[in-house]
Amino acid sequence: MEISSVYTKQRKEFGLRRTVQKLEPQVLLEIMPNPADLQNFTEAPRQDRSSSHVQFLSEHNFNTVTVELKTSEAQSRSQTEDAEQTLRLRKKIEREANFTSTVMKSVTISSPALLLNNAQNPTSEYFKPKKTLQNTSETCRILATFKDPEIVKRQVSQVVFMPEQNKNPRKFAVCYSQNLSQMELNTLESKLSNQKLTVSNNAYIFDISNSNEPEFTLNSQFPISCLKFSQKDQHIILCGLQTGVVAMYDLRKGSYPISVSEIQFSHKSEVSELKIMKSKSGSEFATVGADGQILFWDYRNMQKPVENYVMNFENDEQLQYPLCSLNLDMKVLAGSQSGHIFNINKKTKTIDQLLAHHGAVKQIQRHFFHQKFFATCGDWCVKFFADDCRTPLISFVSDSQYVDLQLSQTRPAVFAAIRRNGFLDVYDMFRSLSGPSVQIQIFNTSEANCMDFDVSGRFIVVGGNDGVCCVCQLSDGLVQGVNPAQERYEKQWVNLLFERESKREKTLEMRSKQGNKVKKEEIQEIEIANEGEILQGVIEEYDRLLGE
Repeated sequence: MEISSVYTKQRKEFGLRRTVQKLEPQVLLEIMPNPADLQNFTEAPRQDRSSSHVQFLSEHNFNTVTVELKTSEAQSRSQTEDAEQTLRLRKKIEREANFTSTVMKSVTISSPALLLNNAQNPTSEYFKPKKTLQNTSETCRILATFKDPEIVKRQVSQVVFMPEQNKNPRKFAVCYSQNLSQMELNTLESKLSNQKLTVSNNAYIFDISNSNEPEFTLNSQFPISCLKFSQKDQHIILCGLQTGVVAMYDLRKGSYPISVSEIQFSHKSEVSELKIMKSKSGSEFATVGADGQILFWDYRNMQKPVENYVMNFENDEQLQYPLCSLNLDMKVLAGSQSGHIFNINKKTKTIDQLLAHHGAVKQIQRHFFHQKFFATCGDWCVKFFADDCRTPLISFVSDSQYVDLQLSQTRPAVFAAIRRNGFLDVYDMFRSLSGPSVQIQIFNTSEANCMDFDVSGRFIVVGGNDGVCCVCQLSDGLVQGVNPAQERYEKQWVNLLFERESKREKTLEMRSKQGNKVKKEEIQEIEIANEGEILQGVIEEYDRLLGE
């Protein structure tokens, strides 16, 4: 018997009747753009948000069914760990009549599984290929771009990484200078004063992970021409100003200088270069200026320098050019705008000059692995010199002017140089001596001005004339060797290369001196012979006149 109940809904329970009509679009609200609202627009700072795209997994524990295992007869009989009893039972089983047939039957069953083709797949990589110099790529890519936050863009004077111990750099400092004449600067200041703006002389510290705004500001009354981090305390920054004064900042005490040198004991012109000296206290540094002075300082007492060395070139007017570069690693080396490099002995007060370039010597840097050799940068060349040789050992020539040079601290054969047209050249002498291994254009519309290499040898920061700084990252092939054996061999190879070229240049110089000496002797002999012939002619002419 089937019991059912039928219920029918009434029409009113279905709700109102729906009708669909075709209508033309109607404008409900129209909001026109308002240019005045654009002034209230503010760029949102960097925001950090976390998200997870990992599937949610759960873990369950349960007890499995007990599995009964069949053991051999020897184990069933032997319930002890005695080795002699187990060996006795094994021999007893081997003497049984059905032992051989049982083993043959087991072999027949297991042979097909053992004879399967278990060869390795030739298309899959079971072992990682060894790194060699041929299959290691050398590349460079731009990580981030940092712009001058001021309204009036300035050119970058110098960029330096904050020193990190065995870590990748996190911050770098940059200082700017005005590339304008005094008349143009006065006109610009008058225009900005009408808008209640001023020309800034501040320097900044940027975080590599945040390119939107600087992390710290170094306030200065005058433009900063050069700056360096202290190797002993990374919170201390030493700066050279365009007025010739030296200042010290402590990031823990604020954005203003905590100590400034007195102007009567400072440079009479702009500070060209500032270098940190290797000392026990770690507080000594030196500055060089266009006035020909090399001042040695201790930032524990910044009122006046510890030592003052003045370059006096009154006897040679050709050497009276401003100094623009300095190196203090082993010897005091100073470069000038005339292309000369001066080896200064502070004890004997002697100067040994060397004509290295046809233009200003932009950078002097001693090799980190072989201190006897140093590299210079100027005009269109990068040259390597030795302390006991007056001619360059190796020269790398480009079609554009080089403005800065930095050697790698991790690989002896790698160095980087920046050109005026914005190209970055990374050389690997161990791979090729004919040209750069990596060449990348950093700036398209402006000129490059300076650069810096970090301690890890992986990151390079480049500054341009439009106030833009670019951070570049090198590949592993340019940072470290293929293997430890290759790293040791590379260091020896670079040393042998420099020694061979040094010996070659010395031999050529000695032959040139011998040739000049022979030429002088021949000229003297010719002059003596000519004097004898002239004297004999005079005597004959005198006798002829007496005979008449």
